[in-house]
Amino acid sequence: MNSSKHIQHRVSETSNILGNFLQYLPDLIWLVDTDCNLLAFNRRFQVYYHSITGKKIKKGMNFFEYIPEKYYRFWKSIFQKSINNQNFSTEQSFKVLNSKYFFELTVNKVKSGFQERDGLLVYGRDITKRKLYEEKLINSEKKFRKLFEESPLGIGIVCSDTYKIVDSNKSLTSMLEYSLEELKNLSVVEITHPEDISKEWDFVNKLQNGEIPSYTIEKRFITKSKKTLWAKLTSTAIKTEEGKSIYGIGIVENITEQKSTFNSLLKSQENLKLAITEAENANQAKISFLSNISHELRTPINSIIGFTELINSDERLPADLKKFSEALLNNGNHLIDLTNDLIDLSKIEAGKIELKEEAFYLEHLINSIKDMFFLECEKRGINLSLNLSEKIPKIILSDKNRLKQVLINLVGNAIKFTPQGKVDLSVKLISENRNKFLNRKIYKLRFEVKDNGQGIPEDKVQTIFQPFEQGRFNKVGSGLGLSISALLVKMMGGEINIWSKENLGTCFWFEIFIKALSSVQTINPITKDENQENTTHLPVRKVKEILPTLYSLPYTVFKAIKESIEVQDFQKLHTILNEIQPSNNKDCKNIDCLKEIIDDYDYYMIKLLSDSLENLPSTL
Repeated sequence: MNSSKHIQHRVSETSNILGNFLQYLPDLIWLVDTDCNLLAFNRRFQVYYHSITGKKIKKGMNFFEYIPEKYYRFWKSIFQKSINNQNFSTEQSFKVLNSKYFFELTVNKVKSGFQERDGLLVYGRDITKRKLYEEKLINSEKKFRKLFEESPLGIGIVCSDTYKIVDSNKSLTSMLEYSLEELKNLSVVEITHPEDISKEWDFVNKLQNGEIPSYTIEKRFITKSKKTLWAKLTSTAIKTEEGKSIYGIGIVENITEQKSTFNSLLKSQENLKLAITEAENANQAKISFLSNISHELRTPINSIIGFTELINSDERLPADLKKFSEALLNNGNHLIDLTNDLIDLSKIEAGKIELKEEAFYLEHLINSIKDMFFLECEKRGINLSLNLSEKIPKIILSDKNRLKQVLINLVGNAIKFTPQGKVDLSVKLISENRNKFLNRKIYKLRFEVKDNGQGIPEDKVQTIFQPFEQGRFNKVGSGLGLSISALLVKMMGGEINIWSKENLGTCFWFEIFIKALSSVQTINPITKDENQENTTHLPVRKVKEILPTLYSLPYTVFKAIKESIEVQDFQKLHTILNEIQPSNNKDCKNIDCLKEIIDDYDYYMIKLLSDSLENLPSTL
């Protein structure tokens, strides 16, 4: 008797434990009889039932009492099948607490209670996360398939073991001229140009071994019709969780047309280079011819001029013959001017003329031009006026002779085409800036030659700077002066411009950048003897103070300073001086003095330094 009670107690205890366990399961569990009355249920089912009906449940209540109509047929069908001994499982979605949930439902017919009554045990497992993940995968697959099928780029999937094509889109099959079924019987190697197989193989191995995430190359495919198709291929790998490559995905862009265009462009560039070379050779031949012919002409013409001057100086020469000899002399001089212009033009075009920077007084240069044309202006009744801005530095650094040549051409032209009136030559300061590399001021000057002569026809203005072009009717001249002037100004970093109106006059102007010197003494020449003897002269004394400091420097540094001074590369010299670490205050002072000389562009001092360094013993 005690044993029976003990067993009942153990059964009751076990039942309570099992009941408590079922109450806290995350899944739905409930039991109904064949009339669908609730016999038992866990807490999770209570929450679910309340969420879809809004009602609390209790044992003995009929399951369908509060079930919404939209779920009624579903549950009625399930219970009916189970009562008829059709145990089964299904998946169904329900809206719970305004959220969609998925459940895997299992319904089994069971015997319940001591009276062995039939009942239905329902087990509902929440599979929402799994279903959402599956939906995500399905949507992702749909998107990939849509992208795969509709992409204008060719896409192929290749087996990593056999390199066989397992799938491809329409773009790729169209490019390669194969059907999908035909491609599936081919490997990537079979459709790759033989010369490109080894080039790609190294990338394939690195991709499969995980050394690179992807690669992009240009390669050639062979189409079904044996045509060569240039393509840009980007390939990546699909791997297992263990990191093993199982498939490769290749994206193929047809670049055959771009390659053809690129090759045509290369060929055009080669042809252009050849044409340029031929044109340069032809131009060089023309320049050489002009130069040679000009030199050949000048000798006999000089002889003719000299002989004509000798005849013309004879006082016994009759008046009519004297008139002829003067005409011959004038034309001879014109021919000399023409040959000189031809020689200058040929030298400039051949690049044989280099600008030589020197220091000079700009005012002296301008006045010398006025002196040159003084008699002609007096004879023609022309007022030649000069206007030099006071803001312009007195002494400038430029190619004096070439600047003078340009101004002579412009002023000469203005006088030639002005029957009477005035010609103005002016120089203005446009801007003044400090160059941070040279650490000095750079000035922009505007030179302007203006006349009130006959002007130039509008249709001639555009071609006025072309060789042999005479814009102002048929006057005496070679037609080369303006062309030469324009080329020289361009060499100086500027450009000649023109304004002209018929019967009102013409104005030529150009702007160039110049440097300036700081004092008058800087352009006074000094001989080597004076350098050696006049030791009381301040610049000489400064140079003699600086030299020992330079001699004591390491040879490589001294050599670099010497070379920089010789070629006047002051930017490089500044860099060298800034890197020197003087050993004492005296050396420091001398280095600063040298920097000051360079900053001021002291032509005189630099000349002394250069001469002194030339006499440096070779043993240093």
